[in-house]
Amino acid sequence: MKQYTSRRRLLGLSSAGALTAASGGVAGILASGRPPAFAQGTTLHWVRGSDYVPVSDQTLRGKILDQCQKDLGIKFNLETVDGLTIQARVTSAVQSGIGPDIICAINNWAQLYGESVADVSDVAEEIGNAQGGYYETSKAIAYDGKKWIAVPNTIVGLQIVNRASWWNEIGYGPEKYPETWQEWREAGKKLKAKGHPLGQTLAHAFGDANAFWYPYLWSWGRQGSRSRRQDRRAEQPRHDRVGQICGRTLDRRLR
Repeated sequence: MKQYTSRRRLLGLSSAGALTAASGGVAGILASGRPPAFAQGTTLHWVRGSDYVPVSDQTLRGKILDQCQKDLGIKFNLETVDGLTIQARVTSAVQSGIGPDIICAINNWAQLYGESVADVSDVAEEIGNAQGGYYETSKAIAYDGKKWIAVPNTIVGLQIVNRASWWNEIGYGPEKYPETWQEWREAGKKLKAKGHPLGQTLAHAFGDANAFWYPYLWSWGRQGSRSRRQDRRAEQPRHDRVGQICGRTLDRRLR
């Protein structure tokens, strides 16, 4: 007789925490050479943003997922999409109750849907305990104070590439870079005067623009985490103040 299960239950059965209960952890599964009985035949729909390097998606879709199915008996239906469409996919799934089993979210998006996602504390805690815990940034975006609502995956290190010769012309270089926003703005004015404007996009985005504007706005006095629930308990920046900062930055930034 076939046994049917809910999406939430399916996620629980296919998680590392549930696997641990039956077989001593992922390491035990791999060592045994066979998938756990209740994970065999499981198919999960996974949505994630397309990688900027196509060969990365090819490797994930091919070798990595093939090995996953071989070792764990779990088949992934991987759907790669434009990262800007992920929020729409999450919203649609929440409203309809039908959608992907796993969605690769970005930044603090999980906090926006904390009441609509599965509790993945078993998975997150097993990984954290095995690898020395998580950075505070990971907890801020994936933990709601009581449970893990997402499993931290990675923190992307951002680098700013500068043309050294242009900065040398205005008195800066590898050993000397603006240390305050005011110094950075003054340096930008000098660069712009030489035909090399310095700036950052501000639009509907999920990558570089957010990585710049989040810390910029919070550097003006916001304390604590960015998460929605923690925002309710912490002092928030006044909306008019944030608007003034954005407006001043856009209108006068490098003038």
